[in-house]
Amino acid sequence: MSDPLLKSEIHAERNTGILATGYDSRIQTYITGQGTPFASGYAKNHILRDLNRKLYNYGLSSYISDDYGAGFRSTTLTGILAAGGGGGGGGGSVDFGLLQEDGSSFILQEDASSEIQTEDAT
Repeated sequence: MSDPLLKSEIHAERNTGILATGYDSRIQTYITGQGTPFASGYAKNHILRDLNRKLYNYGLSSYISDDYGAGFRSTTLTGILAAGGGGGGGGGSVDFGLLQEDGSSFILQEDASSEIQTEDAT
């Protein structure tokens, strides 16, 4: 059975903190709870593909838990199943600080090393 609600939530998510750390346990529960090859395939081809693409586009590639191929499809599930609820880093949370507001967007900084441009939610 697929989980279109989870896929839709990831697709619509704009909060980079939630994208980086908030979906791992739900994806793990979906894969292990279903326990079928279909669930694993759906997770790789749909759920993780959307999550990987969003993480990449927001400059959060370090939180992609598995290797991926064309179209951001995960090639394994090892990382997501081993993740401790915090992406590829194996756990923890992300502290994002507002650096600069610029009209309809703002710039966030993750761990003082990279900038992420996002749209204003209003």
